[in-house]
Amino acid sequence: MWIIILLVLGAIVVMLFGSHWLIYFSVVKIFNLENHNLKIVLASILVFLSLSFIIASLFAHWKENEATRLFYLFSSVWLAFLNNLVLALIAVWLIKLGLNFFHRELDLKRMTILLLLVAILATVYGVWNAFNPRIKNISVKIKNLPAFWQGKTAVQLSDVHLGHVYRKEFLQKIVELTNTAKPEIIFITGDLFDGMDGDMEALTAPLKNLQTEKVFMVNGNHENYLGIDKAKKALEINPNIRILDNQLVDVQGLAVIGLTYKHEGESGLSFSEIIKPLKGYDFEAANVLLYHEPRDIQEAKDLGIKLQLAGHTHKGQSIPFNFITHWFFKGFDYGLFKLGDYNLYVTTGAGTWGPPMRTGNRPEITVIKFE
Repeated sequence: MWIIILLVLGAIVVMLFGSHWLIYFSVVKIFNLENHNLKIVLASILVFLSLSFIIASLFAHWKENEATRLFYLFSSVWLAFLNNLVLALIAVWLIKLGLNFFHRELDLKRMTILLLLVAILATVYGVWNAFNPRIKNISVKIKNLPAFWQGKTAVQLSDVHLGHVYRKEFLQKIVELTNTAKPEIIFITGDLFDGMDGDMEALTAPLKNLQTEKVFMVNGNHENYLGIDKAKKALEINPNIRILDNQLVDVQGLAVIGLTYKHEGESGLSFSEIIKPLKGYDFEAANVLLYHEPRDIQEAKDLGIKLQLAGHTHKGQSIPFNFITHWFFKGFDYGLFKLGDYNLYVTTGAGTWGPPMRTGNRPEITVIKFE
């Protein structure tokens, strides 16, 4: 497990330094920067920026206050812009390479400035988009659904990532949107928290305004980072929120199954080994499975799961990472999938991790109508 984490962190560091080196190289070459002192200043700024998110994360965990939050927000917004800036610079060099092949000339400075403006606009839109989740309505036909649940509405919340960026005001907006759907039941499929230290109870205050008594939650990887006990304490603001830890609860004839999230490669029981022994488990019964990640889909189907709800993927959050999640999750990174009596819905989630930016998808609160 630790080897995987170290490899991922190593890859992130390489990508950060590589991206900032590309900026330095491009500025020097495209704008003919020859002044030695200016080169040193540019290199120094880019080295700092390449480390800024790591430094900001350490500071924010060391002491959570307005200054460290602002530094964290600055560094995360820079990451958002960096993503688009690197794409723009790659496009510049690819266009230049293509035109050179056909022996055509290119005003490299003008092309770079034009694509830089596009990168800025994409970042502004992406940041605005990240802070404005929408309602996504879907309908799901569940076999053997009890009469009580026919036509009823559920809401799925996932990947809110409350912490240094998404604060109490953001959660209040989500709660208000959730209440407009008048749900009979609410499912929270992990990563409600971002894993930060500090006064978590202050962030979760709006949860007491949820207008339903049936609220079920499972942990995500970020609750594991935070600590399950800290998450539970922060959720005491609303006694109706119940965290399911490999449990099945009968809710007026609907079996709600919540499984504890395990990291990829972490040892643990399979879906079958956990679910089959649960009291009340019935292959034919109407049920909803809550698990943070869209995983073990065929196994869930074979267990008679009627609706599996997941998040975690963020649908890549921003271009080009959406292509990576689509590949990694074998096409099950976002949307409603129906395989016989089995349904899977994977949400983009309401918040973001790292860069507070979304391009290529919208953050969402999922409203599910049972049929």
